[in-house]
Parts: sequence; structure tokens; C-alpha cells
Amino acid sequence: KFTTEVYHLQDGCFYNNKIYYLVDSNTGRNHYNTFAVLEINPSSKSITNIYNIELPRYYEAENIAVVPENKPYLIMSYWDGFNTAHYYKKYLDY
Repeated sequence: KFTTEVYHLQDGCFYNNKIYYLVDSNTGRNHYNTFAVLEINPSSKSITNIYNIELPRYYEAENIAVVPENKPYLIMSYWDGFNTAHYYKKYLDY
């Protein structure tokens, strides 16, 4: 089971009767320690999964989208605090 502290809700999307919400957590200006996706079941109003994304350094989360292929995946973006956006791909567990 995963746990995460959520201080900063970012972007969300809906796919396959679930809401995917991109979150981060910061410990001060430009110091982040969590980058995760909450999988929420709107029917039960519960978090069914937390995808903790392991990064070498954490930044501010920005956007999320689901790519609905044979094996669906999430594309997430984060900003490095300067001028560059970075992207991360995570397959959904089905």
C-alpha cells in the first residue's frame, strides 16, 4: 500500500470511470518532495490507487493526460523552475 502527503493539487483527467489527479508536495520555495497520481473512484468517493512517481529530483507538477491505447498510460509534465518542461510516462495497472 502506498501513502503520500498531498499539499498541492494540480491537474486531473477522467478515464475508464476513474479520475486521475496529479499532485505534488513542497517543503518550501522550489523544493518538492512528492510527485504522484491519485486514482479516484467517483462512485465510492475513494482513492483506489496512488502512483508515487520516483524521480531523481522533484519539481512542480503541471499537467496530466491519459493515452488510451491497448495498454493505457499517463503522460505527466513537470516544470523545473526555470524554462524547461519535462515529461514522464507511467503505464496504468489494469
